[in-house]
Amino acid sequence: MERTNSDHSSSNCPLSVEVEIEHTVRWDIYSYLQSLSIPCECKLNQPLRVQVETATVAIELWSLVQLFTSPKQLCIDRLERCWRQKLVEQ
Repeated sequence: MERTNSDHSSSNCPLSVEVEIEHTVRWDIYSYLQSLSIPCECKLNQPLRVQVETATVAIELWSLVQLFTSPKQLCIDRLERCWRQKLVEQ
């Protein structure tokens, strides 16, 4: 992911991020981001652009990229590790 906002030092200034990924995955991520009401745009033959205004948006974006680009078994292993951790904490 690449930051495109020239002045990203201010905490009040949203960060525009370009996500360079395979085009079919890009459209899936774009669709999910829109369903979450996260400002983004996806034009033909262009990278996905996402307005990252909060840490939550950054985490959502990271999660979606991981979900769509990581091997399925890696995602399963992560999820199972989270479930085990949750059970241990209770």
